[in-house]
Amino acid sequence: MSTVVLIPLIAAPQTLSVTLVGVTYVLNIFYMDDPEAGWTLDINDQASNPIVCGISMVPTTNLLEQYDYLGFGGLLILQCGSDPNKVAAFEDLGADAQLYFLIP
Repeated sequence: MSTVVLIPLIAAPQTLSVTLVGVTYVLNIFYMDDPEAGWTLDINDQASNPIVCGISMVPTTNLLEQYDYLGFGGLLILQCGSDPNKVAAFEDLGADAQLYFLIP
């Protein structure tokens, strides 16, 4: 059975601290207003030292898949409403677009 954790977001650039599988991370989430960009995520350690930077928040994919070797212990997925192909617009984050951490 998997555990699903909702990471609460708002439709604005933000920095928040989250604890995932017993480890505290600082997430920087920002929007790049460009057709090829959109919402982007940086993951830092508790002291704000960068771990992974510039992750494009592509819906319905595991944002951490290529960083499995870092041992985050789960999947990070952005879900945009009922349309799996929808890209999150600025105003969607925290409303229609939700960020989830899934622990297998």
